[in-house]
Amino acid sequence: MLLPIWLMKALQSNRFWIYRKKAGAISAPAFFNVCFFNHPNLVKEKHMGRIISALTLSAVFVLSLGLDAHAEVTAADIAKYDLTNGQSVYDTSCAACHTNGILKAPKTGAQADWTARFAQGMNTLVKKSIDGYTAEGNMPARGGNPDLTDKQVGDAVAYMVKQVL
Repeated sequence: MLLPIWLMKALQSNRFWIYRKKAGAISAPAFFNVCFFNHPNLVKEKHMGRIISALTLSAVFVLSLGLDAHAEVTAADIAKYDLTNGQSVYDTSCAACHTNGILKAPKTGAQADWTARFAQGMNTLVKKSIDGYTAEGNMPARGGNPDLTDKQVGDAVAYMVKQVL
């Protein structure tokens, strides 16, 4: 997990490490004060609860931006793609694995293979197909065909998903 920029800068700050070396154990208010204001007593203990709450809420907000707000795959998601193009891409690049479930690939038309994946959302399915995925089986990036565009991969994924919706 990446640290927020403000925390990375604070930890890289020479004044924090110099103060830390002189003071020994450091309290949260002293850490905050030294890193941001170069003064160990500027923010008092009674205000740290508010500061920590604000930082926690900020972190939750930033982390929530990475989540797919509409995680279920719906027919409306499929309508955004060209299924005719998806079928031709599927026939040339995807069918070899997805027809028979090679390398644990979800079989085209098999509802049980796709149900858990639908909860991830269409954007995630397409992204994993473009970038590759190895946690469950082995999905090579772009289905092993580096010549495919992002749009072609998305169309092929939509074609496969349409077979079970």
